[in-house]
Amino acid sequence: VDADGTISFPPLEKPVKVAGLAIREVGTLLSNRLFHESWMTVHAKVNVELEQTPNKRVLVNGQVRQPAEVKFAGELTVLDALIQSGWTTEDASDRVMVIRASARGTDGALLPLTDKTGDTGVIEVSLHDLQNGQSPDKNLMLQDGDRVFVPKAAQVYIDGYVNRPGAYSVTAG
Repeated sequence: VDADGTISFPPLEKPVKVAGLAIREVGTLLSNRLFHESWMTVHAKVNVELEQTPNKRVLVNGQVRQPAEVKFAGELTVLDALIQSGWTTEDASDRVMVIRASARGTDGALLPLTDKTGDTGVIEVSLHDLQNGQSPDKNLMLQDGDRVFVPKAAQVYIDGYVNRPGAYSVTAG
């Protein structure tokens, strides 16, 4: 649907105004126009499907299997973004940092991330809580331009007369 609320349908000469119509109404409208412009001798049943174009993006990086820009339409949660990035690596921390996109002023200039409350625009979320569904409210809805960063877990090194010496990630608990 173009910005003016119309669609182009190749058999029809003029664009069709569809703004504000339900999907079924668009199908009926196209069927009527095809009939009245003599493309059909009977009213055809026209099926219309709505598809959203991914026009938003978030960057997922750090200790994830496939760091990338995730494109989406509608809504995307932190958990969904991590799943689309192949989840976290073995070296991942138990926390996920969501870095909010900078806001823009009325003149289009970027505003700083801090506000009156001293909020820096960085939100920390527990990966453990996300996985277990213990705090669904912590599964934030991401906004266009946000960044999701999974830091590397703190490491301890065990050496000496032990079965498996080496580096181990420190996990919660």
